[in-house]
Amino acid sequence: MNNQKYVTADIIAYELGREFKSKKWDIGDVRTWCGIVETRYIKDIETMIQFDEIDLCVMNNMLLLPCNVFRLLDVYESRNKKLTYKNNGAYLYDFRYNGIKQTYPNGFKLYLNYVGINIDETTGELLIVKGHEEACKTFCKIEAFTEDVAYGRFSKDLWYLWKEEFSGQFKAARYNIQHKSRLDIDNLNIIRGNMIPKIAGIELYHEIYK
Repeated sequence: MNNQKYVTADIIAYELGREFKSKKWDIGDVRTWCGIVETRYIKDIETMIQFDEIDLCVMNNMLLLPCNVFRLLDVYESRNKKLTYKNNGAYLYDFRYNGIKQTYPNGFKLYLNYVGINIDETTGELLIVKGHEEACKTFCKIEAFTEDVAYGRFSKDLWYLWKEEFSGQFKAARYNIQHKSRLDIDNLNIIRGNMIPKIAGIELYHEIYK
């Protein structure tokens, strides 16, 4: 609450709980929905961070994407083994190296470089930019009550009103950054994961300027 720039999903969930006391607000859902608002709708590049060498474990030959990803830069096994892939928005799959399909055991680590929403480096908690709270809260309400509307348990008119409000809210939140250029990405702060071996091969994004 004392942070002058960010709030967390816990604050959003708390405020939603005060407004709709009978509704259960799962913090994982709220965090994911807020991440969607920041990465798919508002897209405020100035407040994002570049994440380099972030290791993730393969499960069923797929990688679950972190909810804070805005722009994926590289996917690789090692510095000289950059992979191509398919992306369904939630998972990466069908990994290939030089056109050859790669199969990995569960728990095998692949690495990502990406631009994404800032996080608290101590807790790993997603950080939501102050000024974006109302858009996040409205989107959370839309998502949480979608099933209720479909089964006639909640007002369809109010739900559609929220959708109209959300359209205005996320556009207003990103208004000040709509003319930002790609150069802003070059000025992002960088958070690095575990270092991988510095072996010769294709240059990845985080190696280009070294």
